[in-house]
Amino acid sequence: MPSAKEALDRLRWHPDFSISDVMIWYEDRMSETGVACLKGADVGFFESSFFGVEEASIPYHRVFRIEHRGLAVFERPRRQGSQSRRGRARPGRRT
Repeated sequence: MPSAKEALDRLRWHPDFSISDVMIWYEDRMSETGVACLKGADVGFFESSFFGVEEASIPYHRVFRIEHRGLAVFERPRRQGSQSRRGRARPGRRT
């Protein structure tokens, strides 16, 4: 299976696909659920190790699902412990 970056690059450049038809699911440490989703059309820039929207840069390693017209073109299991840590003490620290 391709990496998230490889999948997004193909969706951006292949004539049969359109980045406008893409939904990107990623782990978001700032959200209450630990997950966020954005439309491919909302992505403003793509770099070698991250992509972004106006207010944030998102590393490719946080992406766990990419859909094109509702079909998964990239999927990997979410990392263990990737749920939001908001309001919880960090492991190894005393509170």
